[in-house]
Amino acid sequence: MNPSPILQITLRWLIVHLGIVSIFLLLRGHDEPGGGFSGGLLAACAIIIITIANGADAGRKLLHFHPLSYIAVGLLIAVFSGIFHLNISFLTAVWVSIPLGFTTLKIGSPLLFDFAVYIVVLGVISSFVLEIESVVNYEKMKQEKDDL
Repeated sequence: MNPSPILQITLRWLIVHLGIVSIFLLLRGHDEPGGGFSGGLLAACAIIIITIANGADAGRKLLHFHPLSYIAVGLLIAVFSGIFHLNISFLTAVWVSIPLGFTTLKIGSPLLFDFAVYIVVLGVISSFVLEIESVVNYEKMKQEKDDL
């Protein structure tokens, strides 16, 4: 079954916008509602939509890596953000100021932790969805084979 061209064009537009809003939620993070969890859920929604429309292979292609590798990298980044400064307690925020001339950019370890949560949530949800879709496709193909 070939998906319609209208669906494919709409999906491309929707995936780009979901990604942009997902990154916005990630960066908005600590001071306002948002952060790594909600941004990761929205990014996972993009994977879910592609998987439902085009199958598990298209979802895996969009991810580029196995979902479990996202989980592992996210957990490593989270631990690293917790021990960012060794002489203070675990998960204490550390801020770095970078002067840009016209303003000062402040980057902190909470952003790194939010990014880690983002990656873990993306990996977990994508892993679930891709595995469920693979099982559903296997059952469909098995049923079609039995019908012949």
